[in-house]
Amino acid sequence: MAQRAGGGSATPAGPAEQPALRGGAVFDAVAAEVPRARRVLASALRRRHVHEDDVHTAQLIVCELLSNAIRHGNGPTMDLDVRIEPTRIHLAVRSRHARPRRLPRPNGPPEDSECGRGLRLVEALAVEWGSRPVAGELLVWATIARTEAGAGG
Repeated sequence: MAQRAGGGSATPAGPAEQPALRGGAVFDAVAAEVPRARRVLASALRRRHVHEDDVHTAQLIVCELLSNAIRHGNGPTMDLDVRIEPTRIHLAVRSRHARPRRLPRPNGPPEDSECGRGLRLVEALAVEWGSRPVAGELLVWATIARTEAGAGG
């Protein structure tokens, strides 16, 4: 994994006092990388003192976005970008060389299907989400609201 560095404050501060932090990592487009990506994400969020509920929500969303990139993309790698702001966390997955016939959207799977509900989950957990083609790749992103400081966790 080639990790990209982000900036940050040298002294811990509450979420409202911290500047935005941006970072990311590149993962192989294989299912075995999803748990590792979840761990990398959780570690980065916890270093920034993100509420544990938000860590779990971000992990769930990233798991869905990466799994879709693996299933529907055709590139050897996928990028995970994270931007932590005082009130929001932006998550984005870019699948390389993906040539989607249509942009992702939540749709109802057949009742007996074991898959097909991931984007509905993303839609329910995120304050906003979307996708767009970018230079032969597909970028799928979601934004979650941060839990206020001192609210448990």
